[in-house]
Amino acid sequence: MHARTWGFLVPEGGVAIQVLGEFSLTVGRRSVPVGHTCRCLLALMALKDGQVSRARIAGMLWPEARSGRASANLRSALWRLQQSCAGVVDVSLYDLHLAPHVWVDIRDTIGVATKLLEPESAWRPDDRAVALCGDLYQDIAPDIGDGEWIDAERERYRQLRLHALEALSSRFLRAGWHGAAVDAALGAIRADPFRESAHRLLVLAHLAEGNRLEASRCQHAYHTLLTSELGLAPSGEFMRLLQSDNGPFAQAQVR
Repeated sequence: MHARTWGFLVPEGGVAIQVLGEFSLTVGRRSVPVGHTCRCLLALMALKDGQVSRARIAGMLWPEARSGRASANLRSALWRLQQSCAGVVDVSLYDLHLAPHVWVDIRDTIGVATKLLEPESAWRPDDRAVALCGDLYQDIAPDIGDGEWIDAERERYRQLRLHALEALSSRFLRAGWHGAAVDAALGAIRADPFRESAHRLLVLAHLAEGNRLEASRCQHAYHTLLTSELGLAPSGEFMRLLQSDNGPFAQAQVR
């Protein structure tokens, strides 16, 4: 039996770590509460693909502590995690591993995002449906905390999902899935309201389905936002989007 989490299949009774949107650790259908340090430990391992050296993870979580103190803090965190949810982390003398049965949401989503950035010729017919399963609309959870390591991971993932959402919108637009193209473009805009490439896709999606008034409204809203907030103007290419008819024009713009 399997359970469905964020659109993907997770083994029934398995362990799942969610780092997108908000952090959670679940066993089967039971949520397991963990303290802040254990949350950071699990999130770091999830973001580092499940394996980190003990010395590195101690230095990342306690950068201002001496190595001996940081190592002691790590041992304490691992002990507390073992009491809360045994078997999530496999511990060796030098490394920490997430156990093989632990599912992590961001792994599958990064896989979807990476697939979206491949040439479309490499896609199978069902890849668009699979792409919709990835939770590309969520950033790394803010409740994990802050620090140099998590800030770098957040920005890296944010850039990946922005490009993936734009690629998804462009692919949906070429396939004639206009509503899905609008939704993906709006997802990118929510992540970065000043991103012209996302606003361009939104305007083109509205043009492709014949909604010139909506396209004009979106174009004007972006122009107003950019000039009022940053004192900049959109590119000439963006402002000329409505000067040509949709159809062949829109198709040419998203190639």
